[in-house]
Amino acid sequence: MRYLIISLTLLLSSCSISVIKGLKKDVLEETHFNNHYFSNLATDYVYKAKIKIFSDSFGGILIIKKIKENNHRILFTTAFGNKIFDFEIVDETFKILYIIDQLNKKPIISTLKSDFENLIREHNTLYNVYTDQTIYVYQSKLRKGYNYYITNETGILLEIIHSKKTKKKTIISFSEIKNNIAKTISIQHNNLPLSIDLLYLNNQ
Repeated sequence: MRYLIISLTLLLSSCSISVIKGLKKDVLEETHFNNHYFSNLATDYVYKAKIKIFSDSFGGILIIKKIKENNHRILFTTAFGNKIFDFEIVDETFKILYIIDQLNKKPIISTLKSDFENLIREHNTLYNVYTDQTIYVYQSKLRKGYNYYITNETGILLEIIHSKKTKKKTIISFSEIKNNIAKTISIQHNNLPLSIDLLYLNNQ
């Protein structure tokens, strides 16, 4: 699985068109792609988190909770329980309930908003699908740009590529996947020195 993730990352270069380079357009049999990683109302998704923003690094606990349909709460605290940020996403509305002054800057907030919206967006309308029979790339159009959902042949979501025009902006990678939970998640940016690394904490 990890080898496949690395191979896919090498395959996808800086231009969004390269996401489908070498793949053949297939018949689109499904009109929606569902991301199940944060879809269970009964689960508190708790991750050990490390966020690097420019020269600053923040470590702590990230909790993502689906409150109801199209409604998620995202809380990031230090290991001692002090809030770093607290967001709520309701449909297309992004609410800042709290954010420390150090992160309260428009470019950072805009990037975090895009990251978490792409991470937890469950239902995605599809426009195209491309494949080489070992990976499938599902294209979804957003208000600004596109998301590409990359799965293996069994339908497991491995990556989300977010792009605008011809530029690939964000890569969200999932690995060590079991029961619709990705134990490790990595979010990397091409246009901003910001990265997020998550490790799932299984308390059950």
